[in-house]
Amino acid sequence: MNEIRFLHVTNKGMAFDPQTGDSFQLNEPGRIILELMQDKIGQEEIIQKIVEHFEIPYEQALTDVLEFNIQLKILGLIS
Repeated sequence: MNEIRFLHVTNKGMAFDPQTGDSFQLNEPGRIILELMQDKIGQEEIIQKIVEHFEIPYEQALTDVLEFNIQLKILGLIS
């Protein structure tokens, strides 16, 4: 898993980057994924937690996590 920059995340899905002052609105899956990434949880465990929490197929959770990672890379929040 890539290294993620520290972001403050609220329960309502607002993420704030204290280094840049940028803020981002996250949906619930994005908030959960980001919080787990910041807790240094591995990708496979994150996928399993998303499957369990949202009761979705593994393949959908995998796609969601991978797409979220791409967005974080585009925003420069992970290396």
